[in-house]
Amino acid sequence: MIIIETIDEIDNLNEEKAFIPTMGALHAGHISLVNRAKEFNLPIWMSIFVNKLQFNETNDFNTYPRDIERDIGFAKAAGVDVLFIPSDEYVYRNRNGVEKDYALSAGDIGKKLEGRSRLGHFDGVLNVVDRLLIDVQPRYSLLGRKDAQQFFIVSTMLKDRHNEVRFIACPIIREDNGLALSSRNSLLSNKGKKAANCLFRTLSNIAHEKDLKPFLTQSILDEQFYSEKAKGVKLDYIAFVDANSFERTSKHDYRSSNLIEVAKEFYILIAAEVEGVRLIDNMFIRYEGGESLSFDLGVIKEEHIRINV
Repeated sequence: MIIIETIDEIDNLNEEKAFIPTMGALHAGHISLVNRAKEFNLPIWMSIFVNKLQFNETNDFNTYPRDIERDIGFAKAAGVDVLFIPSDEYVYRNRNGVEKDYALSAGDIGKKLEGRSRLGHFDGVLNVVDRLLIDVQPRYSLLGRKDAQQFFIVSTMLKDRHNEVRFIACPIIREDNGLALSSRNSLLSNKGKKAANCLFRTLSNIAHEKDLKPFLTQSILDEQFYSEKAKGVKLDYIAFVDANSFERTSKHDYRSSNLIEVAKEFYILIAAEVEGVRLIDNMFIRYEGGESLSFDLGVIKEEHIRINV
């Protein structure tokens, strides 16, 4: 594995490659992205860069887990070919003769849901992912589906600027108890992890319901979460959204709505705080025709959790 700090250190930059942008604190979820990238039979690049632009709280940025030596070993063992570890000065360098040229905006969608609680978060993500794509010039960019809103914003808003890049969404990887893997999980106690499992239980219980339409109503969706009676979990939002617009569905009267048949693809998104740590999770839902639905909750121990009703 080659480790670089600037793109100038690579001679054959123009060769096709698969690229995995990360903020480090690598875990099995990141390794699953590497394994997916191997299917393309191309050199695999990974970046490690903790992007301060996407943190709206200084303390959150300062406490974000970092262990670069461990990450290097993790990436090498997983099969990464080039590990790109740029400095702040390199990523944020002046490119167009304009001081602080961070012009990209996530727009209205970047101010909803996760963006409402983390002001400026998605603007920061967009600007840095854009800069990394300009530097790396990949054929494929692989991102985890756990950050569903982030994937939607990046893949839709950067596709015209990087029309040669194909954005790939990869399944959520979960711990044995169902908790979605996150670099932030290392900040939780065992008790906190146990409490945080209510996010997964809420999604799983919805997937096992025979009728999905009532959950188009926000109050019923809220009730499903609070029925878990999880102590120490502070809910920020739970939302049923159209996967192709990220608009909430709760304004629809589910009794007469044909939204599920028309829109076909959805997410149920959850964000909550446990022990001062922000956690997000989701479930992808697809209408398969007739009365058939599929629910994708991700992977536990390489077993894909798909529920069909």
